[in-house]
Amino acid sequence: MKIEDAWTDEWKNFIRQLFLTDPLAAKLVEAWLRQKGPGGRPNAEVAHVPRKRPWPWDRAYWKKERLRQALFQLAARCAQRPLWYGRENFLSLCADGTLIFVSVCQHVWDAFLRSQLGVSDSEQIDPTEEGIPPGIQALGITSASSYWYEKIVEQSGGGERRRFIDFLGRHFYSSLMNDRAMSYPGHNGFSLPNHDLESDFEVARFLNDAADYGDLQNAPHTTKSKGGEQRTKWYLNPILSPHFRLPESHVKEPEYIDLRQIRKWLSDLGIVQDQAPKSSKTIVNKTDSRQLSLL
Repeated sequence: MKIEDAWTDEWKNFIRQLFLTDPLAAKLVEAWLRQKGPGGRPNAEVAHVPRKRPWPWDRAYWKKERLRQALFQLAARCAQRPLWYGRENFLSLCADGTLIFVSVCQHVWDAFLRSQLGVSDSEQIDPTEEGIPPGIQALGITSASSYWYEKIVEQSGGGERRRFIDFLGRHFYSSLMNDRAMSYPGHNGFSLPNHDLESDFEVARFLNDAADYGDLQNAPHTTKSKGGEQRTKWYLNPILSPHFRLPESHVKEPEYIDLRQIRKWLSDLGIVQDQAPKSSKTIVNKTDSRQLSLL
């Protein structure tokens, strides 16, 4: 645990004792305390440990939104890899993609066959009766994730897209790990205003190509501000999550950025120029008269 010097002895002892029996709960308490005061120092409202349940950090939605982030932070502090296994993880990582699902099954099966090499007949596992052990499933899923990461460069423009995917993986990992108060558990994706995308053909084309090739996933959403601005949110393909040690689930709002920020990311990677071409807006808004209609 990372216990602040400013916390009272009462809170320090409570967290240490809780950690002995439930490390995950202690991690949630640690984050909850940091949210309750500047610099991680609890305010007067929580000067003392609550005496009875329900605990305030056990509120259903607050806890649900932070469970995965808490687990990933604990794993990082212990220098361990998060594990993906079981039906729920299989389906969430494959994101309705048949090819990815078959690939994950193949890698898990290969990992299982390798685990049985040199094992006596009496000790071999019958997967139809006993299933495949979680650790072997996790090994196969991690292998499948790295396989799909390497495949990015096989398609046209894959080198640039993989540089961007690498940057996003590092950026999201840093955001989620350094957010010790777990105030922004949704920062494993980013959101752009639609009018920004419409005004910059070069950026929009790159992001849309990344989505078309399956490296990113995008979806429309509306900001919760009074104006109800229309935006598009972008996430890594879930199968890449084990490779970058990121949760594939999407909770809360993604990181809100603007055109200047996304263009800086891309220009720093050598994918686009520092400034958008002056004609980009014209390209988006005007129809090319040389193109025939579909019908």
